[in-house]
Amino acid sequence: MKLRISDSLCAFALLTIASTAPAATVTWDGDAADGLWDTATNWDGNTLPAAGDDVFISNGDSVASTEFNTRYSITLSGSSSLTDPVTSFAGGVFRAGGATINVGNGSTLGSGGFWDLQNATLNFEDGATVNMGHWEQKDTNSFNFSLSASGFTAITPGAFRIGNGGLPANIANATYSVDMASYNGGIGTIVLADFASDAFGMNDATFQGAGGLNVLNPGGYTANLQWNDTTEAIELNITAVPEPSAMLLLGLAGLGFCRCRRRR
Repeated sequence: MKLRISDSLCAFALLTIASTAPAATVTWDGDAADGLWDTATNWDGNTLPAAGDDVFISNGDSVASTEFNTRYSITLSGSSSLTDPVTSFAGGVFRAGGATINVGNGSTLGSGGFWDLQNATLNFEDGATVNMGHWEQKDTNSFNFSLSASGFTAITPGAFRIGNGGLPANIANATYSVDMASYNGGIGTIVLADFASDAFGMNDATFQGAGGLNVLNPGGYTANLQWNDTTEAIELNITAVPEPSAMLLLGLAGLGFCRCRRRR
């Protein structure tokens, strides 16, 4: 007896194969010269990026789009920019749902519009520029900052907002991390994100309830992330850890002082 695979089963098999296909690397070439993400001829191969693809925009190109509700991994480098045509809250919302966006030194993210960040990952190198008018966090998001040797030039979004439950429920779903691997600039406070305003009453006590506040590769420093209640900013507060040799010298000095007092 011959077994016949139904048309629906064949379709399911094809769908399964497609869903497990490896991510492709898609590079912007701008051949259409209109600067729009949704124009296929602006991409190598003349094909729009698909879900899960690794997307690269470089060489100073400026790309405009209205939303990323597909899980792309997007890397901006070489003074490139990813902007939105939405210029105000009333004009609509730019949705970056599920995307990973890497903003390199000299590159720009946002152009004054309202950005809905839902289940997104945003990675910022020192020298990145961020200037969306509204930064709204929803559900699970990850925000990562990489310091250079000298520190970090603060990104400057507009209004800080929390959606889908407000504070403190949604801050508990957010993770903030800073990588100090390249840093050698000494102790002090480094501003990472300096918001123009706070629309939801964030304060440091609430910020400390975030799902994760991570300082990676601190080297010879201790450091903690904090929210500045006065300036509406996310900051990294760095303090030096005394080296063992310094501690030994302090101990010897104290011992010598005690002996001098005894001789008197």
